[in-house]
Amino acid sequence: MSLKNSPALTFFVLLSFSLFSLQAQQNPFFNRVSKSKTKVKPVINARVTGTDSIGFGGEPGVVWERLVGEVFPEHSSSIYVDGLEKLSDGNFVFCASFATGIAGNEFRSLIAKITTQGQLLWKKELGFQNMNLLSPIYPTTDGGVITFGTISQLDSAFNFNTTVVKLTSTGAIEWQQVLTSSINNWYETISASNDGGYIVTGQAVVSFTDSCLGNIQYDSTYSILTKLNNQGQFQWTKKNFITVSSDPGFFQKITRVSSGYLLMSSYLVKQKIGSCFSSEKGEQALLIKFDNNGNLQWKKEYGGKRNDLVLHMRLLPDSTLLLLGSTNSTDGDMSGIHSDSLKNVAWKLILNDTGKIISNQVYGLGKAKYPFFIGSCVNSDSSYLLLGLEDVFDSTGNQELYDSHIIKIGKNTVEEWRALYPNKYITFIEQSNINNWMFAGSLGNFETDIFGRLGTTSNITGSVYYDLNKNNTKDANEPYANRHLVTSEKNNYSRSSVAQNGWFRNDVDTGIYKTTVKLNNDYYLSVPAERQTTFTSLFQNDTVHFAMQPVAGKRDLSINLLPLTPARPGFNASYKLIFRNNGTDTITNGAAVVLKDSRTTIVSTVPATTVVRGDSLVWLFGAFKPFDEYTINIELKTAAPPTLNNGDTLRYVAAIIPSTGIGTDLTPLDDTARLAQVVVGSYDPNDKQENVAGKIPLAKITSGEDIQYLIRFQNTGTDTAFTVQITDTLDAKLNWNSFQMIAASHPYKITVKDGNKITWTFSNINLPDSNRNSLLSNGFISFKIKAKTSLAAGDYFQNKASIYFDYNLPVITNTATTVVSTAVITAVRLVVNTDMQLLAMPNPSGGDLYIKLSGKLNGKFEYTVVDMFGRVLQQKALERSSSSDVQLIPLRLNNLSKGVYFIIVRQKEKQWKQQIIIQ
Repeated sequence: MSLKNSPALTFFVLLSFSLFSLQAQQNPFFNRVSKSKTKVKPVINARVTGTDSIGFGGEPGVVWERLVGEVFPEHSSSIYVDGLEKLSDGNFVFCASFATGIAGNEFRSLIAKITTQGQLLWKKELGFQNMNLLSPIYPTTDGGVITFGTISQLDSAFNFNTTVVKLTSTGAIEWQQVLTSSINNWYETISASNDGGYIVTGQAVVSFTDSCLGNIQYDSTYSILTKLNNQGQFQWTKKNFITVSSDPGFFQKITRVSSGYLLMSSYLVKQKIGSCFSSEKGEQALLIKFDNNGNLQWKKEYGGKRNDLVLHMRLLPDSTLLLLGSTNSTDGDMSGIHSDSLKNVAWKLILNDTGKIISNQVYGLGKAKYPFFIGSCVNSDSSYLLLGLEDVFDSTGNQELYDSHIIKIGKNTVEEWRALYPNKYITFIEQSNINNWMFAGSLGNFETDIFGRLGTTSNITGSVYYDLNKNNTKDANEPYANRHLVTSEKNNYSRSSVAQNGWFRNDVDTGIYKTTVKLNNDYYLSVPAERQTTFTSLFQNDTVHFAMQPVAGKRDLSINLLPLTPARPGFNASYKLIFRNNGTDTITNGAAVVLKDSRTTIVSTVPATTVVRGDSLVWLFGAFKPFDEYTINIELKTAAPPTLNNGDTLRYVAAIIPSTGIGTDLTPLDDTARLAQVVVGSYDPNDKQENVAGKIPLAKITSGEDIQYLIRFQNTGTDTAFTVQITDTLDAKLNWNSFQMIAASHPYKITVKDGNKITWTFSNINLPDSNRNSLLSNGFISFKIKAKTSLAAGDYFQNKASIYFDYNLPVITNTATTVVSTAVITAVRLVVNTDMQLLAMPNPSGGDLYIKLSGKLNGKFEYTVVDMFGRVLQQKALERSSSSDVQLIPLRLNNLSKGVYFIIVRQKEKQWKQQIIIQ
């Protein structure tokens, strides 16, 4: 394909396009608009070879799951999982405890060794009497484990004893050692020492009274490190002062490093002011370094002045240290990282061997009020998993259960996938082999403890290519097919992906699947038409190659006009024109034409126009072959007030016109693209808009016209975003099968679950922050879809998207609402008047709504948004030119708090009021 200059063709195109200009001037539908989009790096005359990326759900599924009670049926009381570890022989061991219900004999410890298939190899009950503090387990190099329990002795001093037990690979007790302590001393974690022995770690609490403020009692907390040799024999104990606290903290984990040991801890720390301990700093994250002899070398606090809790620590393959927990601090180490002290976020720290912060990140987990990370797993390829928990609340605000989140972090700290496991409180996870992980925890309501395995599910892979000579073989000159959605489905379950360079992959579970290529027309025959696959178990795969065989003589061109930036009075606005040959024949000559709004002037176009005549911009082309695509970047400057004002509408029409065969296009609706764009003063750089500005005539739905959506995103943070993920759930009133991608700013991966749950992932996008490069900090995706033809006038459909920048909380876009027009629209009506009717819809809303005006009055009006106290929050003049016209006024009230408000419309002495609810 080439752009060319032809005077004769130019005259023909301008004559043909005058019809579009007339239609734009006469059709009142063009008065409706879409909101602004962002500016991106121009793609100059780029031939798209496939911006899609293989779409597949790489997250693991539950391969099998068992109840802990099935392993220990002899215990009817609740059993609690306390640890899970991988042994040197490739099997796993988990420990648990159960409450005996006997006074003075609170818990017993249970240990079981299992295979990766969940088969029980042995189990052991350790009869620690009066045990009330349990230890996790520590695997040894000979396939055995070490565990211990802290036991309260029923004597007058209530002393604590700790019994350390070494089990062989068969579960037999090899040795055990009793460590005698006092009522305020106990042990909590264990690690191998540098000489083949063990370090057992705990704490000692010494209470004292601060006489400054009413004799308040506080605790001085000391660390205890006890060294045992490889037979469990006592060697030495070291005690080091750690902090002063109003509540004893805990040592969660000790890790051996080359020069000693690192101990992770959290305390509710008291801060000394003068001679008094009077200032509460909140929960503090501590990291403490000891040498190989147990002497304290340094201790460091992390976080800010609020609550910074560390719950897990792991040494990573590059010798850095991973700390996980939660925080709501906004100062100190969290300054610039977390800004909302009312929100708790999951927290990840990576430190070097001196305790210096290398990476400091916070994460949102679903809709959790108190999300936190509780565990991790290092994989064989040096990637690692983050294990997080989301608290789930019911409609009354009461917590019902927990959901588990797992995030895989790959090379260069790039997030590879996220997985949600509803109603699961997973607390331990370890890799069994590549793409398989053992886990343990409980169901989300804590009533039943479980263990099991996560793993890659079965997959259906293959390719899609154009079989031009119809020999059912991909020859060297035959291209792969991009943008085709390939779906594998069974009853009430489907997985789809968009082919990148022809290749696709759908991850599925067991069952009978039908895999097909979605054909949006009959220009190609799919050979085979479908592939049936039966998976009776997981970890199977099937491969199928679909040949798209062309049907000769199919002519189908399409064109789209995307608004990449907002339209603001007196500023430049950017647009992208995309036109394609979707058919099977070559267009010898033709033109792409844009009729711009007369209140704009041309700044630049890339490539340059062939000719400009008035408001018509023309690009001529030749030899437009099947699969060809062109993009043109257009920069316009909008007029300044009073010619163009906030709230006005810019109107554009684009068309693609062949020089011959006009009227033979099989889908003429997409040969023309219409865009209505509302002029704004301020805007949100992360938004979702459609091209019909909130109103679409019923006739356009019944004729099958597409609605074009565009989701813009911008990195407004303080550092480069390496991964951007966008999720969107399509409204049930849209025809999901008609979904088609138009374009995107960067290469992406797309997955579709159950027909309407869409995820776009931009891996390695390296999106700079807006402070360093405002232009390149932007991105977008655009798709089109049809509404269901069963809709009636007055119906509406809504969509919004969630945008994730790396590991931050999602940015929720506005809700794009589209109303089906040309008939009476039903909504909550407070005022029914013979002169005017005022309606709000939807009502209640999240802040994006429309006000419908109808009735016999016309002329100038004014509307005002007020709160319950009559304070004016928004005010604007409007004009109604015809009493027979139904007018829709878009309102964006997302900045308002939840509550009741009023819309008041006035004309001279008359007024109409509508109550609205923002929720």
